[in-house]
Amino acid sequence: MTQKREKHIEDIKTLTQRIKKTVNGFSDEQLNTPYRENGWTVRQVINHIVDSHTNGFIRLKMMLIEDHPTLIPYDQDKWAELPDTKTLDIEISLKILDGLQTRIAYLFEHATEADYKRTAHHPEVGDVDFEHELENYSSHGNTHLSQITGLKEKMGW
Repeated sequence: MTQKREKHIEDIKTLTQRIKKTVNGFSDEQLNTPYRENGWTVRQVINHIVDSHTNGFIRLKMMLIEDHPTLIPYDQDKWAELPDTKTLDIEISLKILDGLQTRIAYLFEHATEADYKRTAHHPEVGDVDFEHELENYSSHGNTHLSQITGLKEKMGW
């Protein structure tokens, strides 16, 4: 396995712990603070990561068993407005995320070179391969975590 793949897999494996460390002790007021003007709240960001990576996990499995499947997009902004994303206790989502990230990392760790070349079509993005998805889910988690850490630093929490 390449060092680049190992780094992405490690990012996926450790995401939940890094989020927990960042938001440890946050009050409801802090969790309900948008990370930027007109942006999602910290709570929405955390719950969104679970929504996104749940969709991603299914997509990855489809890529491994189907020949060039079409991946189903979802409207993340509408999902972010649903009650579970806006108001659910983040501890519930963090429990889901912990197991989910472990499963996603496991798929990537056990993928063959042929698996990394498997492709799918995403209607909003175009054709993607399994390698791209590894980078995508590593980057996605890191990007959202940096939004939360940026807010934390800006607010002096």
